[in-house]
Amino acid sequence: MPDDYPPIDDGYQLRFTRRALDDLGCPPGVAPGSIEDVRRATVHKPIVDKLATQRSTVPTGTEDPMRNVGRSDIYSLHGPAGGRACTWYDDDAGVCWFLGFTPQHDYALFEDRAANDDLLPSVDDETIFEIEQEELDFDQRIGPGLRQLVDLAERAPNAPQRATVGLLLRLEVCVELLVVEDDSLSDLTISVRLPPVVEGAVPPPDWSDEPLLERLVASVDPDRSSDEVEWNPASLPSGPAEEGAGQRRVDHAREVAVRLPNWRSKPSEDSGSQS
Repeated sequence: MPDDYPPIDDGYQLRFTRRALDDLGCPPGVAPGSIEDVRRATVHKPIVDKLATQRSTVPTGTEDPMRNVGRSDIYSLHGPAGGRACTWYDDDAGVCWFLGFTPQHDYALFEDRAANDDLLPSVDDETIFEIEQEELDFDQRIGPGLRQLVDLAERAPNAPQRATVGLLLRLEVCVELLVVEDDSLSDLTISVRLPPVVEGAVPPPDWSDEPLLERLVASVDPDRSSDEVEWNPASLPSGPAEEGAGQRRVDHAREVAVRLPNWRSKPSEDSGSQS
């Protein structure tokens, strides 16, 4: 069976360091990962809105990197009233950090913090982030990445899509497409590499509440009943038939799998043959 399960890019979040929350005048207890909570707690709402607008799609910023801070991956964020902020995108963690804010256009504040190794997220900032990630429940942790894999599979029928989802599960997803005259039928298959938890990963707190395959089915098709599912099929798609592949046998010692017949979604128009 395949061994390549690259991590899936299921987006990133915007987050504030404790120093940045102090700069914004937020009281203790404001959630550092909640744009809404921070906006309600600060009088400097325009810079928070600017963060949400400009960093929600481009986490590294669109201007040149900030100078005199000792590295080339910190970007300034200009406030509409003359204030200045700076951000840093931690690609490994999937976080765009709002590092600090000054209402007086005082770039020297950031330069001094950088010189004192006090600009990037602190150990406490990173620890709080890690704890929050570990406290996400199963569907918060797995659902977005799994549904993204299903979307990829729908765009490329009969081609298995593999990824490590939620830094936890190694999944293979495929939409098997069969065209009969003018109609198309499809099945969705999901395979989980065993052992299910990636070595060193911390499972979500509700990990053992329900059987794993049932939870995956509920994440992608919550209305499907158990008797409409083929549990642990004998074979799975191995690749597009035109490439000489077809089905592979399920290695039950190394994976568990499920098939959802008559998958409700249809492949996108651009995934078919081109005229």
